[in-house]
Amino acid sequence: MNARSKLSFSNPLTLGAVCLPWRQLAWSTPQLWSHIACDLDNKPLSNKTEVIREWLSRSGQLPLSIRISFDPRARYDWIEVPQSFIHFINVFNDYSNRWQKLIINGPPGIICHFTGNSSGAPILRILGIHITPSHQPSTALSVKIPDQFSMRGIKPRPNYISITRMSLKLLDISWDNLTWTNLEYSMTGKALELLQLAPRLEKCRIHLLPKNPRDNSPMENLRVVHRNLRALIIVGVGNMNDTHTMPFLDQLTLPALQDLSVTATSVQARDVAAHSLASLVARSTCILKSLTFYGPGFDYNNIITIFTEISSIERLALFPLCANEEDMADILVIFALTNVASDGRSQLTFLPNLQRFVFGIHSPESIPWLLIPNILGTFAGPSRPLTTLTIIEKPSYSKGSRNINPPKTLIQSGKIDRDTIEDLLEMVEAGVTLYLPFRIPKTYLMTLLE
Repeated sequence: MNARSKLSFSNPLTLGAVCLPWRQLAWSTPQLWSHIACDLDNKPLSNKTEVIREWLSRSGQLPLSIRISFDPRARYDWIEVPQSFIHFINVFNDYSNRWQKLIINGPPGIICHFTGNSSGAPILRILGIHITPSHQPSTALSVKIPDQFSMRGIKPRPNYISITRMSLKLLDISWDNLTWTNLEYSMTGKALELLQLAPRLEKCRIHLLPKNPRDNSPMENLRVVHRNLRALIIVGVGNMNDTHTMPFLDQLTLPALQDLSVTATSVQARDVAAHSLASLVARSTCILKSLTFYGPGFDYNNIITIFTEISSIERLALFPLCANEEDMADILVIFALTNVASDGRSQLTFLPNLQRFVFGIHSPESIPWLLIPNILGTFAGPSRPLTTLTIIEKPSYSKGSRNINPPKTLIQSGKIDRDTIEDLLEMVEAGVTLYLPFRIPKTYLMTLLE
């Protein structure tokens, strides 16, 4: 059992054990006791209940942030939840009027015991309920174990919820205040139901499961118009032939959508995605400003299909899920071929508003240096308002900090020539910031020109 606070303090019990002055300070500082994280297993709780009671009593009247997690490696084959666990939860229930954040990771039989006190949870803003596979009871037990989350008193009105493997019908909350949600391992019908329940939702992340052919739920074929959703993240899972992500997009109309992220899990899903994305934007008449796409490579024709129809994009991030050194080169060739309008003078038609471009690679050696300046556009004519180019190396897809080999090896290896260096420096002078998987100080590039 440990405590976490926004100020990153250690366990206040540990602080109090240092010396008497520290103990007096810790005992008289409610902020130290307003954040608590409890990691439990299926063993008896012994004196933990009293420790929690004392802990919470020292939190004054501050809002409480609570996380209770059961060991996912333990088995919970309970026909009934042991009384020791119910008593433990009831200590938290006594303080429900001060719950601001509640995260529960555990078996479904536990969920129904978080009932709060007669005041309910009027200030609860963040709610997370996560049931992992190792917590799932057997079929025989699942019928006998209630798992509805229902509070006494006023229904919670959270701003944010995150749920895993739990039916929305088992959440007895008010949905009208919800603006942000994370839905893990969800069927399409549940995701569509969520959008219907929460009309004020602005940001949504959905981890979709493959469509079950035997699922004939009417929600699966529902078409939803949501007028406030601005950011949507869709993560697809399933087998290599799964295309469930894209039919989900085809069922949506999102007039306020500005930020979209999609993960396609197969080549087939990737190809369908191009048309679904373009169709979603056209149908919604939204102004999409940011698009992030994860997929098994990128098809030349699909890229053109998407971005000739969605010209409003200001931030574009592309992450190939398989190693193909030609992916980035193919994308940059498209930039090169679309840098000049047909009459040589008018505005660019392919991503004319692009300001930030992010691309994932699997190896620094696959960077096509010669083509990078094409992203900006022609220096003599209309150009994109690019301010940032970021190239991220897999597997971490995070900015690296490795030092490059001596500068001259870039020329000796044939990876970069003088003309390309001059073009890169011209990009920097034009105000473009380059973030690469390794550090190349501007002075290095200048050295190569000497």
